[in-house]
This record gives sequence, structure tokens and C-alpha cells, in this order.
Amino acid sequence: NAAATETAETSIVAAHATAALTVLGKLLATLLDIIYQSDEKEKLLPLLNIVMYNLVPYLRSHTLSNLPLLRAGSGLLASLSEYPFTRRAWRKEGMELLLDPSFFLVDHETLRSWRITTDSLMTHERNAFKELITKIANLGQSNISIFSSKELEQEQRALLLKRLAWVIFCSDIDQYQRQMPEITDRLSECLRSVPVSPLVQAAVFLCFRVILLRMSAVHVTFLWPVIITEMVVVYSGMEHELNMETPEFSAHVARLSQLDSTWVAAAAAGPGLGLHTTANSPAWLGVYLGVCKLLDQAAALPADLLPQFQMYRWAFVREGEDPDNNNHHPGSEGPVHQDFVPHVARISKLMEARLGREIPPRPIVAGEPLLTMRNISSLAELGPWFSTLSFALTRQQTRSMPSVGGSTQRSPVATIERIIELDFLEEINS
Repeated sequence: NAAATETAETSIVAAHATAALTVLGKLLATLLDIIYQSDEKEKLLPLLNIVMYNLVPYLRSHTLSNLPLLRAGSGLLASLSEYPFTRRAWRKEGMELLLDPSFFLVDHETLRSWRITTDSLMTHERNAFKELITKIANLGQSNISIFSSKELEQEQRALLLKRLAWVIFCSDIDQYQRQMPEITDRLSECLRSVPVSPLVQAAVFLCFRVILLRMSAVHVTFLWPVIITEMVVVYSGMEHELNMETPEFSAHVARLSQLDSTWVAAAAAGPGLGLHTTANSPAWLGVYLGVCKLLDQAAALPADLLPQFQMYRWAFVREGEDPDNNNHHPGSEGPVHQDFVPHVARISKLMEARLGREIPPRPIVAGEPLLTMRNISSLAELGPWFSTLSFALTRQQTRSMPSVGGSTQRSPVATIERIIELDFLEEINS
């Protein structure tokens, strides 16, 4: 009875605190701005410090029980961040909360409040963005303890890259165009680390998707070779894994085992991306979903928004030819030549061979991305997407679309923005 009474009292206190934070979020910043004149704003700092002292504990607790308080508190901080005179009171705590490992353990409404706060923090604090970029650059350098494990370093790198993606996502179009060379260098450095962590790769693909959404085409020119290289590497890895499941590969391994059994044992135990490893690896499945969402976004956006991608798209999706009639014509003489088959078409065929059945394509809407799920539990869940793109629909899907605002057709930009925003969210377990 005592425990039940205490729980009930705690719930009542939490409900009152949530209501108070909600009211303060709606009224406090506006009232202070009205009551105090411009030359009196300095007098507000002690009051705002008290508010932040009592608010921050709610913002640090990312649990299901604290979610209403976290949501209301984030709304209060967002309302305060819109007024310049409040910045000195919250900027330090705001940066600390942004870099907290549990930052994305929130609901959608809380995350939208943090879009406002993050934009205010990074836009009006001259060194905030540079500080974030410097933290990424310094990872793995001499200032890292020799006792830090490689896994811990990779986790920290993935955490910072996701914050970088979030900061760019919260910005205006081309706000960070001058920092693009440095951003490109940092992403390239993260991909050069050996071995590349799947957490880092997934975070890099998220950065790519955000950059393509927030930067004009002219500012992304030097990033495209990096993007395409990473896409080819991951899609080739997926093909390799699916090939390992075929009878031909098994027979090949059996023949090799008769010659040298140690080679087969090493191949089986190696750090490859075989399906036997990814089947139980959410991290690698996150990489595969990330690269597919990147291609899905590039295919859905109008060609005039991504002109550089049009030079590379043939490597991934078909350009409208009949896939069953592109090798040779009946009656023609001379050697038969094998045309290049895009990655998506090859993977689609391998998936069908593995499952032993055809995978029907999904219905498609012009200019609309197809992948909206936030995670997958197996590679087979991507089968319908591969099947859809292997039928050469993306050419008609994007090339025929008018520019934004030129037709009643809905622009895919808003849809893609919502998909990316939801992808930042992480699961709250307790």
C-alpha cells in the first residue's frame, strides 16, 4: 500500500510539473520579452539561470516514464531559444544535451522542438558548428586515451556524425555551403578508418541523405565521387552475400575444401559481410537500409535537383531497356556481348533465386520515395524495393516530373524530409 501510494503521488507531481512546463513554454519567453525593455534584458539572466537549473534534469532523463516531462521541457527550451536575450542562459547546456548519447531517445514531438533549439544554437553561436566538426576530426588523434578501445572510438564517431547530420538537417538551404569542403574531408576520413564500423557507415549514409536535401547541387559536386564509391562498395557486398547462398557457390567451396580446408575455414570465420553474419546483425542491416534509402531518395528527387546523379544512375538502376531483351537479337551473327546489368537488377535476381520465387514489385507513385521503414530485421524485407527499381520505373518517375511548384503533383522533398526526420529517432526501451 505504501509503495502504491508513493507511486500515485509521484504520478500526480509529474502531471503537475508537466502542466507547469507546458504553460511556461507557451508564455514565459513572450512575457519576459514584453515586460523587459531592450536595455533591461541583462537583468533576466539570474531568473533564466534558475529556470535552466530546474529544467535540465528533466531534459537529461530519456525514459518512458519521464517522456511527458521531456516533451514539455523541450518545448520550453525551444520557445526560450527563439529569443536572443536568453542565449547566455542555455547555450552551454544546450550543446551538452545535443552531444548526449541518449539525445535521440525521444518521441517525434520532442524532436521537432529540438529542431528549433538546434537551429538557434548553431546559427547564432559562431563557434558551435566548428566545435562539432573539430570533435569529429580529433577522434583517433593523440588526445584520445591509449586505453580507449577501437569499438568505443567508432561508437563516438558514429554519434558525432549523426549529430552533424542533425545539425545540417535543422539548417536552412545552403546555410553550411562554405563548410562543405571540411564536411567532405571529415566524412572521407571516417570512411577510411579500418575496419569501417557499420555504425559509422550508417551514420555517413544518413549524412549523405541530409546533405543532398539541404545543399544545392553546385555545392555537392566534390562529394559525389565519395557517395558513389560507398554505394558501390555496399551494393557489391550485398551481391557477394547473396551469391554465397547459391548452390554454385556452395559447390565451389566444396571443391576448394578438398584442396585446402584452411582457406575455407578462414573465409567462413573472416570479417566479411556474409548473410550468416548480417542475419543477426542489426548494425549491418542498418547500413543496407541506409544505402537503399539513399538511392531511393536520389531516384525520387527530380533530375534538376540532382543533376550529377544522372551521370551515375545507370550503375544502379535500369534506363528503360527491356531487361530480358538486351543481349542480342535473334538471327544476328557474331559474338554475343553481355550488357552491363545495374546493381539493383543483379541483387533483385539474386534475392529471387535465394527465396525460390518471384518478388512482385510495389505500386509506385511518381516522385514518391518507396522506403519509409525505420529498420529491417532481414535483407529479404528490401526485396520488393529492389524488384520495383529493377523494372526501369525510376526514369519515368523522375525525368517526367516538373520542378517544385510547377504542377499539382506533390514534391517529394517534403515527404523525404519527414522520412529522414523520423530516421533520427531511436527506440526508448524503458
